[in-house]
Amino acid sequence: MSKPKPSTIHDNIKLNGATLQDAQLCGADLTEAKLCGAQLSDAKLTGADLTGADLTGADLRKANLRNANLSGINLSGANVQGAQCKGNTGLTEDAIRNLKKRGAREVLPIASYLFLVISLLHIAQTDEFFKL
Repeated sequence: MSKPKPSTIHDNIKLNGATLQDAQLCGADLTEAKLCGAQLSDAKLTGADLTGADLTGADLRKANLRNANLSGINLSGANVQGAQCKGNTGLTEDAIRNLKKRGAREVLPIASYLFLVISLLHIAQTDEFFKL
């Protein structure tokens, strides 16, 4: 007889409709959390893991989602106006375009920033950089 799979904290995060304005959730593990209709405006979610989270209809106005993992996140109908999304992982190009259209700020995947830094380092090593 096989043992039942133990429940994880992720199976139990159900915060649908919760009021979490200005919440400090930096680095929080919110994998597969249910946050449908949650009020997260001005929340600090820097570096949080939101993999597979459902934020359908959530209010994320001016939320700080910098460096958060947004792989498989559902943002259908969410208000992302002014949300800061710099350095996120897990976003497809379509998701990035969609967030920008809906008013999110600083939406670029981390790979874009790494490419920029490497390019600048390469330029700095050439004589051309010092002639400017």
